[in-house]
Amino acid sequence: MGGTLDDAWHFATILHRLGGARHSAKVADVNQVNSTSRWHPRLIEAAIALHDNKLDVAERLLKPHLKEDPFDAKAIRMLAELAWRIGRMHDAEHLLRRALEIAPGFTAARAQLALVLGRMGRPAEALPLL
Repeated sequence: MGGTLDDAWHFATILHRLGGARHSAKVADVNQVNSTSRWHPRLIEAAIALHDNKLDVAERLLKPHLKEDPFDAKAIRMLAELAWRIGRMHDAEHLLRRALEIAPGFTAARAQLALVLGRMGRPAEALPLL
């Protein structure tokens, strides 16, 4: 971590969780996920590739990024979307659960997990996520 605003939100989240301040931890967590400084140029390229349905390009960008930063919940969610698009629902579920472990307040990942679970025929698990 290099001293960015994201890092500050990340540490605030950890400190609030350790202190038992669940609501404050969630607020800090959401602010970290929404922080624009977290959008690495490679992620922007991967998002464009996903949009253009160039899944091989997106994968080539996301995997090295996640090797460098395995805690980037946005990148994990994008890789989950790629897995979902190629029909690897169990991989998508696993990745989305990981993204939510890292960033429990990441509503886009939560909604996507609900969709994946619904498509897997597990609506009872999906409903509480919504």
